[in-house]
Amino acid sequence: MIVDLGTMGSIPILNGYLLLSDDQAAIVDTGPSSVTDEYISRISKYVDPSKVSLALITHVHIDHGGGAWRFADLLPGIKFAIYEKGARHLIDPAKLIEASAKTLGDIFKIWGEVRPVSADRVISVRDGESIKVGKYELQLISTPGHASHSSAWYLKNERVLFPGDSMGMLFGNVIWPAAPPPFNMDMFEQSIKKMIGLNPKKVCFPHFGCADSNIFNEVLDTYKKINELVMAHCKESDDQILRDILSLEKYSSMPDSEYFREFLKINLKGLPNYELCRNPLS
Repeated sequence: MIVDLGTMGSIPILNGYLLLSDDQAAIVDTGPSSVTDEYISRISKYVDPSKVSLALITHVHIDHGGGAWRFADLLPGIKFAIYEKGARHLIDPAKLIEASAKTLGDIFKIWGEVRPVSADRVISVRDGESIKVGKYELQLISTPGHASHSSAWYLKNERVLFPGDSMGMLFGNVIWPAAPPPFNMDMFEQSIKKMIGLNPKKVCFPHFGCADSNIFNEVLDTYKKINELVMAHCKESDDQILRDILSLEKYSSMPDSEYFREFLKINLKGLPNYELCRNPLS
């Protein structure tokens, strides 16, 4: 059984997913440490949290894996399966913390503290390798673009894809890019094609919720169009570029708060045209 635990955080940060099979349980991403207590509380409505033996981490950005250390403290039986390119950053997050603080600004404080996870709790997984959770088989799919260490987890039995941030963010039925620097558009597009090739029936986003496989077309179209809009408004400030994009009818239902505006801006700054606008000689 797949349980959508809903969005977590008083400012929504992460959509939690719980996998239940036989007497085993796993979660997809831990979120940041600021939501760990809430996450465990939501889990407890369906299963004794002590039965959660595995967290499937899509990538080490702190809104996805930053709370691993706190889960490790509170659930002694849990381990963390993660793509081999990101595993070392769970064990020694010093560089991750430094880069995150620089990129995120005040949002870094909202997402909470990051601490190391003991190496014996971390399962390093290769591209294409599978992990078992009861009757379920989950395959790790390397999906660089959002980050070099990005991955998706594919629940092969049910044809459900958990793409992490490799497909952007879903707000209702609207996609927004997940493209903080150093984002790579070419790798992103190659990763999308790779995920389409899996032929999933459902795609479950960490920000926020699930959609059917038709969402792939929306993802590709949105990244292309927003990249073009950034260039069209190139001479404007970051705040004005965001306002111009959000003024389009398509985005009228997007959440609006100081937090979300900063979060949305950060996720434009790795797009190729943003880099070209701000650093034309680089």
